[in-house]
Amino acid sequence: MNFASKAGRRKMKDNLLALTKIFVGKSSCKGRGVFAAQDLEKGELIEEAHFIISGCPIDLQDEQLKRYVFSLFYNEKFTAEENKRLNFQVIFKLMIDDKKIHDSLLEELKEFGYDDFSKVFSTAVVLGYGMIYNHSSNYNVEWEIDYNDLVFKYKTNQNVPKGQELFINYGNSERKDLK
Repeated sequence: MNFASKAGRRKMKDNLLALTKIFVGKSSCKGRGVFAAQDLEKGELIEEAHFIISGCPIDLQDEQLKRYVFSLFYNEKFTAEENKRLNFQVIFKLMIDDKKIHDSLLEELKEFGYDDFSKVFSTAVVLGYGMIYNHSSNYNVEWEIDYNDLVFKYKTNQNVPKGQELFINYGNSERKDLK
């Protein structure tokens, strides 16, 4: 799948990291989960997962799928650097409880053609094991979006022994099912 950008045609990364360091197994807390297949060191890349942009969250009708998507700012007309910067800015400004900052954000977004704030974010459905990691506030894996290669990257944030379940933070404190 190719995406157009100001920088030219951009292609999803080929030859992703082989999934030899992790496996899917039965979780003691939430059905299935992802586990360490070997001892993992802090900062170790354990997975790269493609993702599919699947529209705006407000338009997503499948209630089950809504539980598994990530919201992100992504516009195929922008370069990877612009998408990364704007995603960070929009999310950061939304977290600040200040009407002036929110109004400023809405004005900035209008400059990019977003008159309807509900259409700013897209949903990303993560492939690979990305949809199987369980949530914990004491997570041992962090994820980031690589806009150049169009992949989610998962890295350990501490040493993890073989067999231990790997958790991420879904980053959505509003979800009641994560409490």
